[in-house]
Amino acid sequence: MSNNRIGKKLGATAAMAVALAAIAPTWSVAQPAPPVAGAPVSAAPGAVPAGVPDMNGIYYATTGFSYTPNNPRGGKQHPPLTPEYAKIYADHVAAADAGLPTGDPTANCLPQGMPRFMNMPFGFEILQTPKQINFTSEWNEQTRRIYMDGRGHPADLEPSYNGHSIGHWEGDTLVIETVGLRADTVLDASGIPHSDITRVVERIRFVDPVTLHADVTIYDRKAFTIDWTVTKVYKLQKDHPGLKEYICLENNRNPVNEKGQTTTILPK
Repeated sequence: MSNNRIGKKLGATAAMAVALAAIAPTWSVAQPAPPVAGAPVSAAPGAVPAGVPDMNGIYYATTGFSYTPNNPRGGKQHPPLTPEYAKIYADHVAAADAGLPTGDPTANCLPQGMPRFMNMPFGFEILQTPKQINFTSEWNEQTRRIYMDGRGHPADLEPSYNGHSIGHWEGDTLVIETVGLRADTVLDASGIPHSDITRVVERIRFVDPVTLHADVTIYDRKAFTIDWTVTKVYKLQKDHPGLKEYICLENNRNPVNEKGQTTTILPK
């Protein structure tokens, strides 16, 4: 082949390469979203999805153990109950005033259930991964599993103490929906009841680097006259040594007094 023909062939090849480069897509490595302002920085890159707060850690409630936030311990509450369920609650309150057992299932070492789980007389730990977030309570050593993988609720869901929870992120807010709850639990030690159609939605977010706010709404028009929302507040406990063992059957945290009432030994 002559030098002239070789030069023309190389020139055509170069021109084609330039043309292909002009129409080819430009690929780039996706950059992680910036962290949410005020949220703790993940200590384990990859364990927490980019762009959402790192909620890993141990927390304590600061709004009391009653379902109504900041209600005095043992103080009366005024939940928005329907007449049928208001009567149930009045019976529980009267029994407590008389020094009688109120039927609180936790007195028999049964789980506290949801949404009472979030009242937290002791600490609780959040373990956060991209596909699942676990809430583990020192009280009764109960664990809630919040599925973050896009699944829905099962069609044939069997009622349980903590129900079935699915979650997603809306910006810096963790939104959790829980259904499939047993009806034989109460919302707190005062005996606030709920029905078998209870649905609970939580919206949890950091308001500063160590404070979580949880807006908890109960949807249950069989037991309540409104969709009832309360706000729980939790403080992150930095350098916490870890949750302690809780053995209800030994009454090592909730001994029963001479009146048959369950008491609580609070953390020091």
